[in-house]
Amino acid sequence: MLVQPGGKILFANRMIREWLNLTQDDQPNLEHLARQARPSETFLGLCAIPGQARFSLQGLMVDGISYEIPHRDGAVILLTLRRPDLTVLTQENTTVSARALDILTELGRAMTASLELKSTLQAILESVERLIPSDIFEITVWDTAKKALVPYGFAGSPGFDRHLEKGVSNYRPDEGYSGYIYTHTKSLLVGNVDTFRETRPAADRRNFPIRSFLGVPLMIAGEPIGTLELGSLTTNSFGENDLEILSILSSQAAVALKNALVHQEEERRVAELTGLAKLAQAVGTISHTRDLFSHLVNSITPLLEVEILGFLIYDEV
Repeated sequence: MLVQPGGKILFANRMIREWLNLTQDDQPNLEHLARQARPSETFLGLCAIPGQARFSLQGLMVDGISYEIPHRDGAVILLTLRRPDLTVLTQENTTVSARALDILTELGRAMTASLELKSTLQAILESVERLIPSDIFEITVWDTAKKALVPYGFAGSPGFDRHLEKGVSNYRPDEGYSGYIYTHTKSLLVGNVDTFRETRPAADRRNFPIRSFLGVPLMIAGEPIGTLELGSLTTNSFGENDLEILSILSSQAAVALKNALVHQEEERRVAELTGLAKLAQAVGTISHTRDLFSHLVNSITPLLEVEILGFLIYDEV
């Protein structure tokens, strides 16, 4: 692809047009292409100055290299894009390629970069998104107290306020694809949701009309802690190679998720101990009733996930 200073695309070859679903008559627009790239800044940077970087285009990972070359209108940027070969295991190839290992290692580092739960969940889904094209990405986390799988997924459009969002409803361990994967601790590849009868999706098909599905359990020491799932609006969107890639990623994702859950529990305990210390201090040092209850409320609030907290005092008069 040739890009003129200022952002005008002078030429895009047939392969790039096929990737972007452009006809020969369509004029590629740099701003439009940037919306389909993540991170978009990386793509735009390669279009501006020579460099080399890896990013995703329409949900697929690509390696980009840009050069400055002479042109009749002055120097222009030649951007070359290549999809790395992520074939993992086949009958002919029983080892993971060095290129695939490099990419999977890079994504593993991204997933473990943060101990904050939501950041970890988002990094996991973004890593999967860079390798396997899909319409819906979801990760569920087992909540021991609720005895349910809590789902998380993307909300918003890529490049437009896209963020991680907790699902409205949790899944029981005997409910839907998520419950099936969690309970049986095995992967699930569904080519056609309409004809697959071993189990049925829990989500409302009117809101999530998926036609094919791929999911794997997240396992730590032989015990499931959640699931990692993809859904497509077309049939037979996923194959055995996608399952193999997702299975490899799931091992790294499970470790990252477990670390984040342990960190969250440790932070909760620290908050409890700090709150209890403040509570004891308040009872022992404050004599004025109004100040006492105000301090009690402020000390207890961090310990409980509630919307309203207060005291009802019995008045004998």
